[in-house]
Amino acid sequence: MIRHCLKVSAALIAAAIVVTATPATATNTAPVRHAFDVRAKGANIGQHVFSIDTLEDGTKYVDIEAKLKLKFVFVTVFKLHHQAQEIWRDGRLLSMKCVTEKNGERQEMQAVAKDEYILVQTPDDEMHLSQDTVPTSFTREDLWQTTDARDLVLLDTLNGERKPARLRFEGRQQVDLNGTVRDLRYFTLTETETGRLSYQFWIDDSGMAARILMHAKDGTDVHYTYAA
Repeated sequence: MIRHCLKVSAALIAAAIVVTATPATATNTAPVRHAFDVRAKGANIGQHVFSIDTLEDGTKYVDIEAKLKLKFVFVTVFKLHHQAQEIWRDGRLLSMKCVTEKNGERQEMQAVAKDEYILVQTPDDEMHLSQDTVPTSFTREDLWQTTDARDLVLLDTLNGERKPARLRFEGRQQVDLNGTVRDLRYFTLTETETGRLSYQFWIDDSGMAARILMHAKDGTDVHYTYAA
């Protein structure tokens, strides 16, 4: 039910994170922070925050934290705290570690790049995935650089599951964001096996998401809107 709609990635659009100290080799430039307000069922249910720190050699440390809570008649019916750190260089995922507390249950996943594949480990499984695999935090730099349809294998940053999908550029749209109209690139993501529309993305020309809409299997929509 509602738990399906909140399987966010660490949105961001995800998802995925323990905010760690900046490495000693980092530049003196402060990390760039992006926060998204998250809404579902007509209510504000929390925030999803990304912090990106770029080193002199181009290595990017992406720290992510999502805190979500959904109440019904003053009773908490869903609670999620997701923390992750991803390390990227030259558009390639070097490593990722994710810890998620969902309704009192703890889930862990980690990934590390090898010479020809990505090794993904959970407490119950171990997988070798292609280096083209896209984490559902959607932080891969080249993801929004194409105008062609693109077949992907998604790596769910909450539980390590693989999901084949197709990303399609649908054109540009004028979008009202908190009273400001912006011209954004519009993408859709559908499940390859079922054809179900699972995500809609509105991306600015720098590659940053301004709005994300996730469609859950139970019909619930989860809205991400850029806050700061």
